[in-house]
Amino acid sequence: MEKQLQKSYGLNMTIPTGYKIASSEKGFIWLRKDNPKANIISNIWIHSRTYINPEQFNKKSLIELRDSIGKTHVKGSRPESFMATETLYSPDYRLIKEMPYTIETKGLWTMKNDFLGGPYTAYAILDEEKQIIIYIEGFIYCPSERKRAHIFELEAILSGLKLN
Repeated sequence: MEKQLQKSYGLNMTIPTGYKIASSEKGFIWLRKDNPKANIISNIWIHSRTYINPEQFNKKSLIELRDSIGKTHVKGSRPESFMATETLYSPDYRLIKEMPYTIETKGLWTMKNDFLGGPYTAYAILDEEKQIIIYIEGFIYCPSERKRAHIFELEAILSGLKLN
């Protein structure tokens, strides 16, 4: 997996054991670690798209990007259910690095037309050399557990990534 991420996205990232590729296509990969006994699912998405202008890094654009990925790739068990950003609470949004330019967002996700949800943390990174935006997100589903330790684990994985 780490070699595939390096080749496809130019990312050096340490992926802990237990993660499997849930879905992969050009410009998108979804890594997932299931723990069915504890009903915990840890997820990491990586998506790349062409960089066109700085507006792509504003909060509204990043939420729209996140929602388009969720609608395309995460379907619920009910008809017409899909993942989206929870709008009751506005996601946190901040610049965390100038080089490479990196915006962090943190918020909650929900399953539209269904009853699932949880926290997420995401980075939008500008790869100036390739003129692409790399969007990487970790999100958790664990309805019967406290989420803090699980989201911290995902944040540790994401914070360790580096562009080649």
